[in-house]
Amino acid sequence: MKITHTLIQKFLENQCTDAEAEAVARHLKKRPELMAIHLKSSWDAAGKENSLPAGYAAEMRKAINAQIGKHTRVIRFRWMAVAASLMIVATALWLFTPETKTTAQTLAKVERQPAAPASWKLLTNTSAKACSIKLADGSVVKLAPKAVIKYQEPFGQQDQRNIYMEGGADFDVAHNKKKPFTVHTKLFSTTALGTSFRVSETAIACNVKLFQGKVLIKSLVDRLKGWKQDIILLPGNEMKYSLEKGAVSVDQFNATPKQHSQSRNNQYSNKDEGTMVFDNSPLPAVMKILITKYHSTIFYDQEQLKGKYFSGEVLKGDSLSVLLNAIANMNGLKVTKKKDIYIITQPK
Repeated sequence: MKITHTLIQKFLENQCTDAEAEAVARHLKKRPELMAIHLKSSWDAAGKENSLPAGYAAEMRKAINAQIGKHTRVIRFRWMAVAASLMIVATALWLFTPETKTTAQTLAKVERQPAAPASWKLLTNTSAKACSIKLADGSVVKLAPKAVIKYQEPFGQQDQRNIYMEGGADFDVAHNKKKPFTVHTKLFSTTALGTSFRVSETAIACNVKLFQGKVLIKSLVDRLKGWKQDIILLPGNEMKYSLEKGAVSVDQFNATPKQHSQSRNNQYSNKDEGTMVFDNSPLPAVMKILITKYHSTIFYDQEQLKGKYFSGEVLKGDSLSVLLNAIANMNGLKVTKKKDIYIITQPK
């Protein structure tokens, strides 16, 4: 019997037949990390987490394996008891932070939890648009709606700069060779020194886009299906991983300009309020629009941008710095920032 994402959800909702329940339970015994992927609500309770006694998770896992190994008559409630135990173990595995309580502060819609003497901070974007967070080390995180990050305070004073994330976010990392910046999701860790990249993860997939610099992607799950080795991304590369298919790929995103045609490409369209859609638009026209939209100064040579184009969406709240670096990397250009002025040139 093929175990699918849908079948696992039926198992958790007590909608499987006895045969399906037995098959799913045995599958989860072999791959317990899948249960953690399905517990999307575990982060919502991060501010209320309590540490488990040492060895407790291992003891629960042993008890689960003993139940599954028994050759007795299959009873529906027995499998649901196994599911409940697996959920506890998966939750324990996901609560990977040290034994300290977590303080929380939501963004946009400010909802403060009671203060506690803690060294971990949890930030949640409860608004309908992306919001920016400036970390103590100078790095900037643009958090997508409903996304969550947590990190240890004071951030940047440890040997490693670690961010734990669920959802999607853009990262503009402050350069520090001695302190690597790592974003941890449920499946992967993405490490950079000084760069701009985007991480998006759902229950069944993970994407990493690199706009500038270099990042190293590692699996956080032993024997992850389809994952053979660590991956290093270069600017303009995107790593895509599917948990269901066990498939991983690295491709260029918007790296090859389309054949230019004389049409409406000198302009852009509004997909919805605050969103601009560029369709193979000439770069000089794109720069003029961005100057107006962001009320910023962008210097460029008209001749150097001639024959270069940009296709893509610019969302309300997108970082101009990240956007310009993405456009530059797609077209073999270089972006330099001096104070509040952006300068676009051809690399020497």
